[in-house]
Amino acid sequence: MSQFILSRLDWDDEVDFDCNDLEIDDYFQRGRKSSQQNLASVSYCLKTPHQTAVALFSLANGYFQGFDEYSRGPSVTIIALGVHNQYQNQGIGRNIIRFIQAFFVLNNKTGCRYMTVSASNKVETIRFYEDYCHFIRTGDRGMATVPMYHDLMDTKNALELDPELMRNYEIAAKQIMHTGSTPFEIAVA
Repeated sequence: MSQFILSRLDWDDEVDFDCNDLEIDDYFQRGRKSSQQNLASVSYCLKTPHQTAVALFSLANGYFQGFDEYSRGPSVTIIALGVHNQYQNQGIGRNIIRFIQAFFVLNNKTGCRYMTVSASNKVETIRFYEDYCHFIRTGDRGMATVPMYHDLMDTKNALELDPELMRNYEIAAKQIMHTGSTPFEIAVA
């Protein structure tokens, strides 16, 4: 396991970051700042103990429209998620998704039922959200981004059936509850 530090970013924090995706890198260098200044999102940085940025993610509140009256409700939207190119393919992105799920399922901070994302229409990005994070595609493959969602009740039900999984999610959820920099253990492949 590797230990990282998770901290909430202020709008004016500068972060040296490159995830090899121009749109995501640009968001974290420019778009994130105005979004946070306007209270539209909150961003977090996962760092090594030596303060090297490993991953960044930004979250916002939303509303998932769903397909019928039974599949709609409040959501947490992943505005952007990027793992630094030197740390990719080690399970960090998947663990960040689990961390976000734990925060909303175990702590129910804002009454969210769904997680949503407009994922870049790239094979590896879509595969990441579908295969590793159990998101369901709601949009057309021909678009620049693909709308996807995950029902947090699925996460809640899985946690209730698996005590070990519940313990792992509880540990992840507690990390974000602290103010400032918090040690965060992540299993790296």
